[in-house]
Amino acid sequence: MSSIVGIYRLDGRPVDFPIVERMLDSTAPRGPDRAGVWIEGPVGLGQRTLWTTPESLKERQPLQSEDGHLWLTADARVDNRRELKAELESKGTRFTSDTDAELILRAYQAWGEDCPKKILGDFAFVLWDSQRQRLFCARDPIGSRPLYYFFDGKSFRWASAPESILDGGRLSREPNLKLICLYLSNRFDEPGETLYRSVYRLPPAHCMLLEHGQLRQFRYWDVEPDRAIRYRTDAQYGEQFLELFQDAVRTRMRSRGPVGVLLSGGLDSSSVVCTARGLQRRQEIPNQGLETFSVTFDEYPCDERRYIEEVVSRCGSPANYVNYQRERPWVDFEQARQYPPLLYSPTLFINAPLLETARQKGIRVLLDGMGGDDLLAPAWSDHFADLLRQGRFGSLVTQIRENAALFSCSPLSLLVNQGLRPLIPGPVKSACRPLLEPFRNDGIPSWVDKASLAKMGINGRRDRNEPRFRSRVQQGIYRSLANGWNTNVALPMGEAFTARFGIEIRHPFLDRRLVEFLMALPPEQLCSRQWPKAVLRRAMQGILPESIRVRRRKANFSCLVDGELRHRQAGKVEDLLHNSRLAALGAIHADRLQRLFQRYRAGETQDSSARRTFQLVVALELWCRSAAGGGAASDSRGQGGGRGGFFELTAKDGNGTKQDVL
Repeated sequence: MSSIVGIYRLDGRPVDFPIVERMLDSTAPRGPDRAGVWIEGPVGLGQRTLWTTPESLKERQPLQSEDGHLWLTADARVDNRRELKAELESKGTRFTSDTDAELILRAYQAWGEDCPKKILGDFAFVLWDSQRQRLFCARDPIGSRPLYYFFDGKSFRWASAPESILDGGRLSREPNLKLICLYLSNRFDEPGETLYRSVYRLPPAHCMLLEHGQLRQFRYWDVEPDRAIRYRTDAQYGEQFLELFQDAVRTRMRSRGPVGVLLSGGLDSSSVVCTARGLQRRQEIPNQGLETFSVTFDEYPCDERRYIEEVVSRCGSPANYVNYQRERPWVDFEQARQYPPLLYSPTLFINAPLLETARQKGIRVLLDGMGGDDLLAPAWSDHFADLLRQGRFGSLVTQIRENAALFSCSPLSLLVNQGLRPLIPGPVKSACRPLLEPFRNDGIPSWVDKASLAKMGINGRRDRNEPRFRSRVQQGIYRSLANGWNTNVALPMGEAFTARFGIEIRHPFLDRRLVEFLMALPPEQLCSRQWPKAVLRRAMQGILPESIRVRRRKANFSCLVDGELRHRQAGKVEDLLHNSRLAALGAIHADRLQRLFQRYRAGETQDSSARRTFQLVVALELWCRSAAGGGAASDSRGQGGGRGGFFELTAKDGNGTKQDVL
């Protein structure tokens, strides 16, 4: 993991060293081991490194090409190192090191703008091409590594965190009302926006070119909607999944020290732990140590200690536990002030004691099971609709009976609401929308200020520009990856949160090759008659404890959120709504939300939508009070007096000394 920052002044004014240094200082926890700055005229690049792989100890960034025309800063882990290096060497490329940064630099020299297509792994990088006088930026397909930027036509700034951009210049911290309103309307389909009005982010799977004063973005990778994988037996699907999953875990275990796994006891994280341990036992990867980190909940029904201990017993790895009841102060609203760019989340903040334990043990790499639900557990409504559309009525009836028994609900309601309703043609829905709008409010909650939404051109309809897949199941998975909460909000939040502890988080389920494979499978490999995640369960036979492999339900952490919002911190929620910043911005009607909260607090509203509403409202209210509360920083220091050259900052533990080496 690294942090990268930089400035390009299109008006030709020289960049001053203290500005780049200040931007780097704001991300010190992301890269405490080494820092470097290169400045030449109107361009300045900076990078901080956290040593997480053996090769990272040799990296010296910003990295310069031999001819002096290219300078690279990268936050990257390249997984196809051997294949990429062999292909480059076949083209006559000569290497001076085996670092990931040099692989990226050589890939750009060989393929130019097409180089991100060749790279497997997690990455965000910015490259200055002095010969062409252009900046080239790229981000990995899923967006596991962040890249934020600001551009006003005169100056272009980029960084791994938005606060670095804001700290480095005279920029407004004004909240982005448009994105706030979209979030409140349960829409997360703006991957290029941030909660700061002046700061943007490069979307996943995109490149960006700044040349001749023009900024241009383009997508370099997407899932192929027409690709189909067909095997003769279910076992073959499981075998191929296992091969890909093992490689995804193997590449993410590349570390210079012990590796940790966030183990919840569920199917996904347990699969990561058992697969990683199996690779070590078979000596397919170096055994540098593997430890698990888990939260237990003595007073809540979501406690998974039984399953966690089964995994730990099977793998024989050291286990670390944090008890939620003992560590409750970590999820108090006041903790959000310690992490100003992050949205408040009790299920995220409770991991802080685990991360601190991991940091003290010298663990710098953590794996988790994020992405398993998005890729392997599509909505049952999409599967029902596919069966109806295909005329497979026998399979539909059997599946509905299974699901009705599993979820304790009426088979008829499942058929109507999750089978028939999704198949209503779009024109019919559009024709009925004016009639239903007084009752449904066009999908926008009644407590959201529709006048503000109308001014910004936001309505309940979503105009998606996305490829069309053969089935609703595949379409839903793609939509979840491209426009869902997990990838557009939770993923960057988790990355930023763990980075504050000097730890790099890695997600085996979000491997590009695994995504491409799962998106091309027949839906029945995901939604079988017996259970969801069928292909994963088949692949894990003999690897996972059987009680976990065949369990049909997972822990529901809604009780934890209810306990915080409805009970322990309910008074604080009322105070937030009484002095609502969101209402002052014109985003909500606070009085309507207050009435809804009283019903939620009294237990009169049991549906999950109320819980999601107040968790998000609280998160945004706290964010507006902390992250958006600061003033603008000055960008006037040293303008016109920039120092040129390369500066290496020895930055162990964030305390740096500058060494002018050029």
